[in-house]
Amino acid sequence: MSVKKSRELRFTYEDADGALRAVVLQVQHQRDGGADKVKVQVLSEHAPVEVEVFQRPKVKRGRARTSDG
Repeated sequence: MSVKKSRELRFTYEDADGALRAVVLQVQHQRDGGADKVKVQVLSEHAPVEVEVFQRPKVKRGRARTSDG
């Protein structure tokens, strides 16, 4: 299995008690032989994580964005 592409997003938020908390999302495109797989990992320092998965929806592709926005 080889990782073809990988991205990471980190952000912080202020919780109800005023403490700064961190969340990290990691996304990888992997290929094993001819099979593609997308792996997503979410690391939450404090709050529970809710995840929804939508496989094969109609996705409108826009222009590519950099990490600067």
